[in-house]
This record gives sequence, structure tokens and C-alpha cells, in this order.
Amino acid sequence: FILDTAALAKEEGLFILLNTNGFISEEALNDALPLVDVMNIDVKAFSESFYKRNCGGHLDDVLRTCRMARAADIHVELTYLLIPGMNDSKEEVNSFFRWVVKTMGPSTPVHLYRFLPSHRLAHLPAQSMDRIEQAYADAREIGILYPYVGGVVGDKRQSTFCPKCGELLVDRRSEEVTEKIVVKTNEVSRFCPTYPDVKVLLENRQCPKCGFDISIIL
Repeated sequence: FILDTAALAKEEGLFILLNTNGFISEEALNDALPLVDVMNIDVKAFSESFYKRNCGGHLDDVLRTCRMARAADIHVELTYLLIPGMNDSKEEVNSFFRWVVKTMGPSTPVHLYRFLPSHRLAHLPAQSMDRIEQAYADAREIGILYPYVGGVVGDKRQSTFCPKCGELLVDRRSEEVTEKIVVKTNEVSRFCPTYPDVKVLLENRQCPKCGFDISIIL
């Protein structure tokens, strides 16, 4: 279904974004990658024990998907949901950040999502904003150029800032919990309904203030 739908969308000139948990066989992924422009991969945790206990899978399989997508030279973004007491220790999350910088590259966007209790984890507390703040600061310190905060209404860190001078580059405003964004020819993708107002302030993919080259798909 994904391959057939992506092929039809390509014929219409649409941008293809695949949002996945990364549990994909190499064969299936090799079939999909030529059709995909962007992948957002949810990394559930950065420990094998978490994946075995909660997902019935393996961390290495997800990381392999990340590496293959990166090697295919498509745009890759990663999402990490910080769940209190399960995958949010400073050691584990910072190990993930270091892996991203070393393996995927420092310009890989990382979305840090705040956990809110629901479904099978309704008994857990919401993730504290202090932990989100610390994770965001750690990401920047370790070398992630484009960290974002998700699951927090109105947080300015949904927007893109220049890693060098801090200038606002892509201004995203939303009245609800947001998803990721893909920009094409300065217009928001029709597959991104949660961004009613997005302003792209770049000049030729460069920061208008300091000239820093920005890794963004336009």
C-alpha cells in the first residue's frame, strides 16, 4: 500500500514523507527509499532492554533503518518521546544525542516530545518541563544543531533558529500540539495540517543575519 500510494503521489508531484517506528526489513526499506523524500523515525528509547520489554523488537533494527535512510541521501528527522522513569535518564538520552551526532550528523533534526499519560501508560505522570528543558539544553551542548520541543502547546522551540547566531529562521505557530513540517517552494506541505501559520525567513537557505548555511528542504 505504501509503495503504491507513494508512486501515485509522485506522479502528481507531491512530496513524500514517511513517518515510521523504524521496524522495517532491509528489503522493504530498499523498495521504499527511492520513493521517499523525507523520513521521520521514532526512536522509542536508546536501550535494547526497553525495546525487548515494551516493543517486542530490537533497538539495532531501528538504528539500521536510520542509517540506511541517511545513506540514501534523503532528509531524515528523528523523534524521541521522553517517558518518565522508562527512557528519560540523562545517561540514556545523552547517549542517543551522541549517536545522532556521530552517525546521522549534527544537522539531523531531533524532536524531543513531552510524554502525556494515555492508554496503557495512563498511570504515569506527564513528563516534567524541567526534564524537557534539560534534554533540549543537553542536545545543543552535545552538538545537535536543530533540536525541537514537541507536545507542548505554543513552545517557541517548535520553530527553527540559526545554530550559529540564534536568529529565527522558520516561525511555526500552532494552537494545538504539533507535528513536524516539510516545506516545499516556500509553501507548507498539504500533509502538515497542524501548522496554520508558518513563515520561512531564510535567504537562499542561509541565515539572513550571519549567512550560516541551513540544512532545510525548500
